[in-house]
Amino acid sequence: MSDIGHRIQNRTVRRKKAERGASLVEFLLVLVPTLGLLFMAIDLAWALFGWACVQEAVREGVRYGITGPVSSGLDAAIEQFVTNMSMGFISNGDNGTITVQYFSPTTMTEVTGQSGATDSGNVLKVSATITISTLVPIWQPNGKIWGSFTTWHPTLSAASADTLETGQPPPSE
Repeated sequence: MSDIGHRIQNRTVRRKKAERGASLVEFLLVLVPTLGLLFMAIDLAWALFGWACVQEAVREGVRYGITGPVSSGLDAAIEQFVTNMSMGFISNGDNGTITVQYFSPTTMTEVTGQSGATDSGNVLKVSATITISTLVPIWQPNGKIWGSFTTWHPTLSAASADTLETGQPPPSE
């Protein structure tokens, strides 16, 4: 090999030794934001899935309630039905609230108490609110120089309403 060939080969070897850790640093500089974006996409999908599950549970709760499947304790039966249909997003009052309301069809004012509330023709409204936890902490400025990282806890709400019927058979489950 010629003298020029040796010099080029030595220069290449020295350059590779000097840049040995650079590729690892570059990889980490790309990996951290990529994983952040990936987990944020997963969090967004989880929040949308949770909202869709609660919306469907509330819708099914109204459907269950308007057919009058129970003679007494309709509110508790609807709440239990919505909890069962929520795919675990609402777990017996631990992380969500379910509200059952009855409205007069003519004035749209709330009818309180069980006497007359479940009369045929009244409007039944079922709503639910949940708070879900996410994977990715979000940086939030709090007046300090560096701010702080806190976990995002979005609150999701869903509601549905329909007119009560009486004398109907209970829905098949």
